[in-house]
Amino acid sequence: MSPEDPATADRPRPLDYCEPATRPPARGRRVLTWVAVTTIALLLLVAAILPDLCSAREPANRVKCRSNLSQIGKAIYIYQKEHRAGFPDSFADLWDTDVNTEVFTCPSSNDEKAIGPATQAFKDVVNKPGCCSYVYLGKGLALSAPSDTLVAYEKEDNHSKDGMNLLFADGAVQWYKLADAKAIIARRSR
Repeated sequence: MSPEDPATADRPRPLDYCEPATRPPARGRRVLTWVAVTTIALLLLVAAILPDLCSAREPANRVKCRSNLSQIGKAIYIYQKEHRAGFPDSFADLWDTDVNTEVFTCPSSNDEKAIGPATQAFKDVVNKPGCCSYVYLGKGLALSAPSDTLVAYEKEDNHSKDGMNLLFADGAVQWYKLADAKAIIARRSR
């Protein structure tokens, strides 16, 4: 069979045949379908995993918040020793205890984080609304305050209203479910 053979001259050879230009090749359609299905599957997987990733961050934020209140408790202790006095009147009085200003912001809150060591200007920052995630109740407490006396607590909405960390006079910080925390705060407010 030579190329000049009249019987095979009109027939296209297998490699010369192409589909019309208006239709993509069948293989191209399969690739596009595979890409679309894979993309949808990945998006569904990410959508399924994302809430778990966000919820895993909250326990770490609770621990950091607890650490913040513990550091505030230590700063209050330093204040008491240095000034030979009871509890400070406000968080702003802790500026000379070398506490870092970041401890006054819960990582789960939307409060503005103050960065750097506490200085005299710290008084303005910690008293500014939206810059402190914690409520101080220690004003007027004597050194002899019972160890279970509530000194400070975090704002109610810091941890999606699941609960709150509370700081007591002995420096202990404890996590409570929201209803229990509110009951302790109500007893202290009386």
